[in-house]
Amino acid sequence: MNVTIDVIFTLFLLNCVELLHCQNTLWVSNQDNRIEVDHTDLQEAIDAAGSGDRIMVYPSPTSYGDVVIDKELYISGLGFDISANHDTHRITTETQSSLISKVSVTGAQGGSLEHLMINTIELTATGFLIKGVRIGFMEMENCHDVVIRRCFIDPPTQIDSRFLSGAARKRHCSIILSGDNSQIAIENSIFDGSRADSPVDSYHNVYQGYSSSYDGDIPGSSSNFTFDGNFLGHSVNTIPGSQFYNNIGRSMGGTNSILENNYSSSTFEGVFVGYPTQSDHSFDQRYQLAPGSPALGAGRGGIDLGPFGGEDPYILSGLYDRPVVYQLDIPQNETTNSLDVRIKVRIND
Repeated sequence: MNVTIDVIFTLFLLNCVELLHCQNTLWVSNQDNRIEVDHTDLQEAIDAAGSGDRIMVYPSPTSYGDVVIDKELYISGLGFDISANHDTHRITTETQSSLISKVSVTGAQGGSLEHLMINTIELTATGFLIKGVRIGFMEMENCHDVVIRRCFIDPPTQIDSRFLSGAARKRHCSIILSGDNSQIAIENSIFDGSRADSPVDSYHNVYQGYSSSYDGDIPGSSSNFTFDGNFLGHSVNTIPGSQFYNNIGRSMGGTNSILENNYSSSTFEGVFVGYPTQSDHSFDQRYQLAPGSPALGAGRGGIDLGPFGGEDPYILSGLYDRPVVYQLDIPQNETTNSLDVRIKVRIND
């Protein structure tokens, strides 16, 4: 008789090619669940790791707290709020997020944060990737060549007191820029009731918030920023010299900007499967395109607009995009010399 036994943690089957980019891999869990790991404290793992190492963070009901990163590290979890998309991913063995309260990256040259849930990120880095992360709030200062990809960005829980006066454009931002920044791109991400500070390049995002990026004058900002394939929840005043292609928004206007193949819509109704009424769709699944949506095939080369279109589409719950073991079948009370074990593996792409 076979019984199904849930794996304590959904195992990562790491891509060997990916691991070649890292010196070592350290495993971290703060749960007392008899998993053999290298560290039980994430900051201790960061301190012990060498430049270029990868740190794998097990999901847990308990936050890993506040951590500081000052070197090139590649830190990854499994995803966030996996239980909300259980029927889609069919992963029964793990429902927790890899939650970190605050991550401060101070001057790293390279590295990444991937498939995590992070309440606050403070970032000063060059050549850095944030991918598949649920972000509460993020401040970028003196950042260069940074990509934010396939992320879910929550609305700010409160207006930062620094921006109550004299900086209205920052009041409703979940991602804020300060200092000298260049080559910042946000791709295939969902801003759920929030916005990004300007200026950044933006490709295939949803800005379902108070206002969209490029909102008003920005002293000292550069030109030649690109918005392509986005949904813009409110009117946008473009930065002179910026380029807007293939976006859907309530209105887009400005001087000395390029605006081509944009679509005007006063509402997102009919665009997404779960907006404005979420119905039985998950928090991020609701932003998938509805049948007959005007965004279907409306992008460059006939690709879909929004986070589920483009070259690297959004993945529900930021799930780790490598094969995972999601079920293990082991015979009960086996009396023979052989053991018939069946492992079910799912590739999430």
